[in-house]
Order: sequence, then C-alpha cells, then structure tokens
Amino acid sequence: VGVFLIELDPLPNSEVDFNNGSYKIDSINNSSESTEGKSKKPKFDWKKLLPPPLIGFFVALIFLFFEIPLLPILHTTLNYLGDMVTPLSLIYIGIVLHDAGLKSMRLNKDSIGGIVGRFVISPII
Repeated sequence: VGVFLIELDPLPNSEVDFNNGSYKIDSINNSSESTEGKSKKPKFDWKKLLPPPLIGFFVALIFLFFEIPLLPILHTTLNYLGDMVTPLSLIYIGIVLHDAGLKSMRLNKDSIGGIVGRFVISPII
C-alpha cells in the first residue's frame, strides 16, 4: 500500500501542470488565428483533460477503495492486462507523438537541459 500511495502523491500536481500548460499553449495558438474581430469562446474538451489511461486509473481506484469483487475470469484477464502496462503505455505514447508530429519538435537549449538533467545529473545524485 505504501508504494501505491507514493505513486499517487505527484499525480494531482502533474495533472494540473500538464493541463495548465496545454491551456496556455492552446490559448496562444487560438489568439494568433483570430478571425476579423469575431471572438469565439473555446469549447472545453474533456478528452484533453482526461486521457484514456487516466480514466482507467480512476476506475481502478474505485474498484480498489470499495473492494468490489470481480469474476475470476475478469480478474485473470485484468492481471494479464496489468502485465502489459509498459508495452501498452509505450504504444499510447507513440500514438500521442504521432498525432503531435515529430517534425514539430525542435531540440533547443531547454530540452537539452531537461534531457541532461534527467539522464545524467539525476542518476548521479
């Protein structure tokens, strides 16, 4: 249970930071594409706020906290699915990167600093 709670700790902060950044980037893009004085209020997109893996995580929390029993065949199937978490997350990340377009990503000093910090400085510490 301790490891599970440690994993939950950064989740709300990460979700807020991600959504705040996405909102700011989207508002910059929308302001540059304004149409001749017509101001449209942007529609709220729940798909951006709650991606499918996060929805699955919340559904799993409901089953965990309320101790909802599962049928044995469903339990076995979900155990197999749990063993495939890493490959499935890599597939999901690949789909998101494909939709975003790898050509739009540029290597600048900020991204190089993040890469060096993540893969060089962090392991040293």
